[in-house]
Amino acid sequence: MICLRERFQSCDGRKVLTERKNNKSETKTEEVGRRYRQPNLKGVSYDYDLALFKEAQARAAEDMVENQLKSVPENNKGISSIIMGHYEMDVWYQSPYPEEYARLPKLYLCEFCLKYMKSNVILRRHVAKCVWLQPPGDEIYRKGNLSVFEVDGQKTKIYCQNLCLLAKLFLDHKTLYYDVEPFLFYIMTEVDSEGCHMVGYFSKFSKDV
Repeated sequence: MICLRERFQSCDGRKVLTERKNNKSETKTEEVGRRYRQPNLKGVSYDYDLALFKEAQARAAEDMVENQLKSVPENNKGISSIIMGHYEMDVWYQSPYPEEYARLPKLYLCEFCLKYMKSNVILRRHVAKCVWLQPPGDEIYRKGNLSVFEVDGQKTKIYCQNLCLLAKLFLDHKTLYYDVEPFLFYIMTEVDSEGCHMVGYFSKFSKDV
């Protein structure tokens, strides 16, 4: 079982809550604003102008990444760290992400759907729209603030592929990346008011395949 929590270092100095808050509910928009400190411009600007600004901001971020890539030496070792949730993690090995992502020194991941992105601006835009708050499977175990989900590689292929690509950054011997259909993935999460944060997982061959 790979445990990601052991690799974590806080990148914003805040402490992640570890208790289920039944007496306090926050919308995801409020949570996103709190986590990423996005300014609330509603009522200050027209929605159309705000959408144009966000689009221009994302394009500028992509252009900045492309310009940074031009200065990366050809013999660059690739990804050295990832940003995921509240944490920045130094990776141990390289993973076969698509070339345009594998060349980046830093990769940004949504901690819930595991989509990988090139910049923090793109990540913020994605998080504001992402509706996922837990792994895409059945919750099969719960104790305190820990939950375990069973995810079928045949039903959620993209998620499981992204999970394997993430795991390869910390496991030298891992060879499963894209052929995930025959496997079931068991994902342990730590639950707080923001959602179910992955802390580790293991996989096994499915008997139904």
